[in-house]
Amino acid sequence: MSFTLPPPSRSSEPLYRQVEGYLRAQIASGTLRSGDMLPSVKELCDQFGGINHLTVRQAIKNLAEENLVRSVQGRGSFVTEQKARDRRVAIVLPHLEDTLFIRIAKGAQEVLETEGVHTIILDSRGGEGIEAGHIANLKNLPLDGALIFPIAHSNIAEQIFKLKLDEFCFVLVDRYFEDIAAPCVVVDNYQGGYQSAQYLAKQGRERVGWIGELRSTPARLRLEGFRAALNDSGIVCPASLIQKLEFSPNAPMSYHLAVREGVRGAVDALLQQTPRLDGLVCCDDLSALSALERLQELKIRVPEQIALIGFDDVPEAALSHPALTTVRQPMLQVGREAAQMLLERMDDNKNPIEKMLLPVELILRETA
Repeated sequence: MSFTLPPPSRSSEPLYRQVEGYLRAQIASGTLRSGDMLPSVKELCDQFGGINHLTVRQAIKNLAEENLVRSVQGRGSFVTEQKARDRRVAIVLPHLEDTLFIRIAKGAQEVLETEGVHTIILDSRGGEGIEAGHIANLKNLPLDGALIFPIAHSNIAEQIFKLKLDEFCFVLVDRYFEDIAAPCVVVDNYQGGYQSAQYLAKQGRERVGWIGELRSTPARLRLEGFRAALNDSGIVCPASLIQKLEFSPNAPMSYHLAVREGVRGAVDALLQQTPRLDGLVCCDDLSALSALERLQELKIRVPEQIALIGFDDVPEAALSHPALTTVRQPMLQVGREAAQMLLERMDDNKNPIEKMLLPVELILRETA
């Protein structure tokens, strides 16, 4: 039996990879089954816009080396008998420098391994281009799905939308895109920001600043909650008290160093504009710990002069001196819930789009 298959969408990949990836997808989906004959080399050449026959032969050769197809002289190429393979899932992480991402991945792996699903970690190393490449290549890998934890300041909406169009099974973790309906597991970032500012207001702090990046939805929600709490408490929050961190995707330094340097400058700017600053909320613990370091260098007492609150509750937060007051994300639970959601979608990717919102908790320690 032969099949006439439509060509895939345009891609920047080499042509032989496009043909190979397309045929691989047809085999994986069951459109081409064991014993089915592939379209002829000429048919594939025509369907891909008149490409060279050597290009198609290279694609078929690669599939034959993986024992996905076999060629019979004078007859054509056929799909070999496909043995049931173990299910595999990719976990795309921003970088492996941060315990937040590691703990979320650990929670996900606990659930997936219990179900016999193998995982691979794709580390974007803080690079937007690397992340975009990982996501674009997901559908070409032998995967059943993916958990995607986007870089906070990246813009990958187009790649996520393409995955959705391709009906690739995925769940977003701790991030979502307002214009794209996609399954996701997130924490209540707005409430976290609200609780932080509300607590400082109740402690009598009247000049409270904010430091953080604002390109990601979670960060913007944290700032919205922060501002709302101050407003509800009758405290003015002028623009001069908001310090926005900017990160270049091509910066010649590690993510941690980039945050540290950005926060140091932000603290200096806040103190210059508001010498009587008495409270500070940071978008995440890495920023808060960097702010604490800078305040101590300037001989500013925390919390006596400036109270400080972070967000995440990474292990380092409890070990700082003084110990960091922060908003706790249930990191292991985020990973577990995301993995469970992915498993359900792998069984039926037509399930209704679900957005799971998990609560956060203000953890009082010594900095506030």
